[in-house]
Amino acid sequence: MDEMDDAKKLTLMDFVRDTGGELGEPGSSSYRRFGKLVEGEKTRPMTALEAVSVGRTVVLLGDPGSGKSTFINRLCLAFARGIWTGLDNFPKPDRLRLPVLLILRDFANWISRENVTEGDAALLREYLVHDLERRNLGFAVNLVEGALERETGAMVFLDGLDEVPPEQRKIVLAAVRAFVDRYDSARLLLTCRVVTYERPEWQLPAQFRSHRLAPFDRAKIDQFVTVWYEEIGRRTNDASDRYQQLAAALKEALRRSDLVELASNPLLLTVMSLVHTQDKVLPDHRVVLYERAVEILLWRWESQKHGNEPARLQQLLQAAGRNSSDLRKVLREQAFKAHQQAMGSKDSITGIDAASLENALARLHSQKRLDWAEQVVDLMRQRTGLLVEREPGVFAFPHRTFQEYLAATQVALPSHYAEQVRKLVAQGDYWREVILLSVGYWVHVLEMLDMPRLVVRDLCPDEEPTGDAGWRRVRLAAEALLEIGVHRLTDMDDPDEEIGLGERLKRSVLRLLTALVEGGHLPAAERVHVGEVLGKLGDPRFDPGRFYLPCRFRGKPEERLGFVKIPAGQFFMGEEGDHPGPLTMPYDYWIARYPVTVAQFGAFVDDGGYRDTRWWGTDVSAPVLTDAAREWLDLRKPCPRYWESQRLHPNRPVMGVCWFEAMAYCAWLDAKLRGEFPAGYRVMLPTEVEWEMAAQDVKVYPLSNIGNLEDDQNRVKYGSEIAELSPVGTYPAGATQSGLMDMAGGVWEWTSGKADYLSGGDFGCVVQGRSWHLVEKDKSSALHIDDYYGDSTVFCGFRVVVSLAFDS
Repeated sequence: MDEMDDAKKLTLMDFVRDTGGELGEPGSSSYRRFGKLVEGEKTRPMTALEAVSVGRTVVLLGDPGSGKSTFINRLCLAFARGIWTGLDNFPKPDRLRLPVLLILRDFANWISRENVTEGDAALLREYLVHDLERRNLGFAVNLVEGALERETGAMVFLDGLDEVPPEQRKIVLAAVRAFVDRYDSARLLLTCRVVTYERPEWQLPAQFRSHRLAPFDRAKIDQFVTVWYEEIGRRTNDASDRYQQLAAALKEALRRSDLVELASNPLLLTVMSLVHTQDKVLPDHRVVLYERAVEILLWRWESQKHGNEPARLQQLLQAAGRNSSDLRKVLREQAFKAHQQAMGSKDSITGIDAASLENALARLHSQKRLDWAEQVVDLMRQRTGLLVEREPGVFAFPHRTFQEYLAATQVALPSHYAEQVRKLVAQGDYWREVILLSVGYWVHVLEMLDMPRLVVRDLCPDEEPTGDAGWRRVRLAAEALLEIGVHRLTDMDDPDEEIGLGERLKRSVLRLLTALVEGGHLPAAERVHVGEVLGKLGDPRFDPGRFYLPCRFRGKPEERLGFVKIPAGQFFMGEEGDHPGPLTMPYDYWIARYPVTVAQFGAFVDDGGYRDTRWWGTDVSAPVLTDAAREWLDLRKPCPRYWESQRLHPNRPVMGVCWFEAMAYCAWLDAKLRGEFPAGYRVMLPTEVEWEMAAQDVKVYPLSNIGNLEDDQNRVKYGSEIAELSPVGTYPAGATQSGLMDMAGGVWEWTSGKADYLSGGDFGCVVQGRSWHLVEKDKSSALHIDDYYGDSTVFCGFRVVVSLAFDS
């Protein structure tokens, strides 16, 4: 974003362009920057295909089941077949590149087996040759090498950085960096789970632009369900409206508040659709979904695919005097073994070895018959959907999460559960999903709470930890508590006890999580995730009985509902060296510690704030806009933009609100808090001067030192490393001396509109705060926007003040 003049006057479109992107080619209608595209007068998220097409080296991040590997496989297929239907936006010159797919866990295991100690470009190239030859594709070596050297020659896919064992991490990352430098004509796409890439030691240099896959929104969920049942109808040659009715029923079920977040994950949505196709109803927890999906894939998939043919797999087991439980036992043991091998084994096997599986199954037969076991394996390969043959002699599950789930059911065996979890925790984050799924298995499948409570107790220390490893145990304890359900934790408490074990554990976890966030522990991206967990558990910094206003800060009660006093006095406004002289603030005022959160704005929405026209006729700052506000309200939904998804993140700043909505909230809150502050003071949006004065006592003012933040991203969030809003207060090192949070790096914050009333300035609407998504070189804290009240962008929120500014 180019430097602007002193006045910084913007039209609406200028504002969107400057906050949404850099200009493309002259005359182009598209703009792009940090995951947002601007087309005409609207912004929209960048698609994964667009992210790949505009960057030579891209890291695609996502949660488990978000579609990272599916996306890579889809692109590989398009390159290989030259069929780009549905991928029309991919640049045509790049469609001629040769696709080169490399699974990073296989590369890491090969490194371990070869006893390699250093990573370079030659190492990755050598492995590519090895991988081609072991697949009987040695004839293509020269083709691949030529493509790597040729302009627009190769598209390299590196899948699954998170599956690389920690001991091979440095070598793998060094090899990838060197490979990109050596073959500077090739394009590269690497995938990784978010939780792994949050750690600085796993991250690649800034030339690797990272993008995070967004969860499905309501439209994408509905589209998926429609296509799912259309395909089921096509495969069964059934043109009746039965499948349309099932699709409508599933869409309605997925609007349940307890399923919305699950449905936003593509893998879990697929699992739910699979379960719904069979059962016509849905369970309400992911572990139960996986349990049903495993059963369907193992036993019912065969009948789905082969109609009324006999269930041969069931017959084989019965002939040997065995049943489904015996087969599940073998599969969970094999899943755990495969997961363990993938972490650090020097064996080149990265899935389930066919010979190992057959030997384990043969032990089920009374005569230990290997030919019987081979028949079982062959049937599972051909007639079930639970095992797929990744390559000759090596099996894998349909998705890594199925392997993690079955491994979790092995970990969850009662005889050694607590001890097993302790061992896995000591091995680091690799086992995190398995541990959490095992907790969920105890609670939602076995319907028992004693062992999960023991896990939380083991993970949660009595005192605050002194290092990152200890804080990560606290994080895992909180995630385990989420799996259990915060209310279930107290179900086993003795009613005669004043405070039972469950209640003590809940309080301890919440206390330590809050200390983690407010103390600035762990790298910023991990801390942001902890803030999200805190919001889902019930953030103790906020009081649900007082409109979710702040009630505690840094271990002590808030004195005035989170409003911080700013004393009257002189200050300099604007950037250092640019201000004409000191301004005088003639009165004390109070400003909110945080921007208004989703939960706080939700209290206004739930109280009928959009239906009560009293709050929309305010004349606090702009009487001429009263009629405009009411006209705007008649045309809008009774909630902010993206409200359905925002409600899932209660302690984030509310976003996507226009000036009218912010003013209405202030009028509502003013009525609720009448009498809490001295006479004459009102709750309102801050003036530009009030906002600037409050921000002057930042310890190291993040806006004026934005160019140095590469060395300290813990102070303020900027750019696209964390591509979403963060819960409030998760960047404590960037606080003001008086404890104001997120004055930069959160949302642009609306002000009252009386831009320069102390110095005689003109009327105009102002946003403050420098939103997180802007580029590094932008150092300004304010934008003046002419005649811009009744629309909003995703980047706009607000904080409130208690002020005398417009006291009549």
